[in-house]
Amino acid sequence: KFLPLADPVPGLDGMEIQDLKESFEIPDGSIIFLHFGAMEERKGTLLILEALSLMPQEKLKNKYFIFAGCVGEDIKSRFYSLIDSLKSKGTGIRIIDGFCSYEMLNSLCKTSDCILIPYLLTDLSSGALGYAAVHDKPVIGPSVGLIGELIRENGLGQTLGDISAKTLSEAIDSFIPHPIHSEYVEKNSRDSFINTIIKSLTTS
Repeated sequence: KFLPLADPVPGLDGMEIQDLKESFEIPDGSIIFLHFGAMEERKGTLLILEALSLMPQEKLKNKYFIFAGCVGEDIKSRFYSLIDSLKSKGTGIRIIDGFCSYEMLNSLCKTSDCILIPYLLTDLSSGALGYAAVHDKPVIGPSVGLIGELIRENGLGQTLGDISAKTLSEAIDSFIPHPIHSEYVEKNSRDSFINTIIKSLTTS
């Protein structure tokens, strides 16, 4: 038999979570966008950078972008070429190319205003949704597939019908920081995950 199974959101117990704006020297008043996890083409990593390259510098001056996670070897050259080009225009960007601890990921989410998940493979869930929901931060992601369905049904942020550099640049340009208040955390708690498994084993 098949039962809906929660995708557990990250727990925060015992973690020292910090707002990193000061230590990262992020200018006051910046709108902070976060893209984390493995930096890969399928995650839309290069699309984000291409989207920023389309935007006039005056539209980027009040925005700051954090990329946190291991940059894949297959995109590394293109990734850093785009990064260098954006930095030369004065775009605020920080790269953390490597493994990030759970405390760091949660601190990055606390620091950010928006989490970018323009994934090209949409038929799987994403742990980024749990991090976003725990920290009440909206995402920008695809409208199709399981990810799009989860974003819409749980009020987790904005969905794009067509994931492209152009649509992503428009979404970033028009984004206004706002907290989300979603039931996603409650529905996907560790207790919900455990109780569903126990119930399936004890019910004939």
